[in-house]
Amino acid sequence: MLIASWSNFIGCTRRVSPRRLPDGMGVDAVNLRLGSGSLEPWKAPSTVVTTGGATPLISLYRMNRSVISDTAEWLQWTMDVDVVQSLVPNDPNEEIYYTGDGAPKLTDATLALPAIPGPAAWRMLGVPKPTLQMAPPATLVAGSGTTEARVYIDTFKNSRGRESAPGIPRTFSCPAGTTATLSGLAPVPGGSHDITLRRIYCSTDGGPYQLVVEQTATATTATDSLARGAVMQSGGDASKPAWEEPPPGTVGLINLWNSMIGGITAPKSFGVCEPGKPWAWPVEYQDTVNFDIVATGRWLQNWLLLTTGTPYLVTGSSPLLLSNQPIPFNQACVSKRSVQSLSSGIVWASQDGLCFWGQGGPRLLTEALMTPEQWQALVPGTIIGARVERYYVGFFNDGEAKGFIIDPLAPEAGIVFLSFGARGAYYDPISTRLYLQEAGNTIKRWGAGSPLTAKFKTGITRVKSLTNPGAAMVVADEPVAVTVTLWANVLQTGNTFAWTQVFTRTVTSGEPFTLPGGYVAHDFQAQLESTGPVSGLVVADDVSDFA
Repeated sequence: MLIASWSNFIGCTRRVSPRRLPDGMGVDAVNLRLGSGSLEPWKAPSTVVTTGGATPLISLYRMNRSVISDTAEWLQWTMDVDVVQSLVPNDPNEEIYYTGDGAPKLTDATLALPAIPGPAAWRMLGVPKPTLQMAPPATLVAGSGTTEARVYIDTFKNSRGRESAPGIPRTFSCPAGTTATLSGLAPVPGGSHDITLRRIYCSTDGGPYQLVVEQTATATTATDSLARGAVMQSGGDASKPAWEEPPPGTVGLINLWNSMIGGITAPKSFGVCEPGKPWAWPVEYQDTVNFDIVATGRWLQNWLLLTTGTPYLVTGSSPLLLSNQPIPFNQACVSKRSVQSLSSGIVWASQDGLCFWGQGGPRLLTEALMTPEQWQALVPGTIIGARVERYYVGFFNDGEAKGFIIDPLAPEAGIVFLSFGARGAYYDPISTRLYLQEAGNTIKRWGAGSPLTAKFKTGITRVKSLTNPGAAMVVADEPVAVTVTLWANVLQTGNTFAWTQVFTRTVTSGEPFTLPGGYVAHDFQAQLESTGPVSGLVVADDVSDFA
């Protein structure tokens, strides 16, 4: 007679009683590949780059993303860094922008490579404005026209042609037609700004600021010879907000939509750049929320701000049309690095569990799988989020580096734990490969090594009558080594019961094998461990039951 059969392996739950588990759910599942229903393992990560060095590297980014490669052009940092791609059309040098390593920076293939392991060189992302008001005109050659009011203002430009916000205006009156020599120009600021040019503009009688001269930035004087050129775009009127530098404490850069880049500009503030101009962050494009912003994520044209309190949703087609509102889901973010944007939504770690907002609305993915206390045992503040296929992968450290994987669209299928962890993760959208920054300052490619050992521990199966199973059989499409362990709640002297491991053996064929006698029980639980794949395990009274 058949006693027990386990033939569907999908995930585990630690919250539900082992006696009440649905089909396919176990009390433990490790390294189990999702989706097939078989006991099939993931493959181990395989080392593709060994950087070495004593200081742990935790962030990574691969340049030259137009070419699929495991080994080429990796940048790595010892701190939590967020990187976004260039907004420059037809960019030949693959410019990138990043935060987390001091003030916001940019680099590209001409500066960053060869990496050491971070960028070999970089520039500040923003362009500082002149901070000294120019002196009154040193020389005037008076014209003969009606007196007019002039306002002069200057900006800096860097070698990439990017212009700063305007400096301090200088106002004076003179007859129309007057030429002027301007002096006392602000010195070029120090630092890695790569400023090469200065522009001087003039507004006459309240008109638009028009270009007077563009000259070397270090020149201390300039001449207004009455030629007028382009209208200043960086400031000058309400329709042209000044192109201020991103605040120096900006973190969490993220590519949004319509050529906008966003970031956390202060503990409770967020902002975006001028569309298509990643160096320009007008103050008019910044806003605040009620809680400190921990991290952000994007799903479609939705920007989610994860805070120490309620999440906020930011939407809108352009900077001045962005609006934010809290979402009715009071789940704070406890780990910036846990946040991961997927095709279905955004996932993050809270104190109560793994949270999701996106397709289908907000929900706590682990609510039916783990109690808050069980979730806390994973130390959610250490979680680092990643993605594989449609799944969320979380790496945590509870004293040992480990991980887990879950399907945000079907959390009821359970959670699978991983026997390895990571210090950082990078998803390559070109190859759809996941790379892990691991101990020893190695970069490993997910799923490129040998099969891991998958483990699945079943729920408890109860039979009506006390019995002693006599045989079992592993079901597999091809011979594979499977370690089978069987527990029984064995009847003891005095009519009590005690859970006892009654059998363990590595089975290498699909032939039935005998089980030990000498006990009886109502309740049974099994565990399979294999490099797989395995379809199931059947337990029966006798070998003849498999005929």
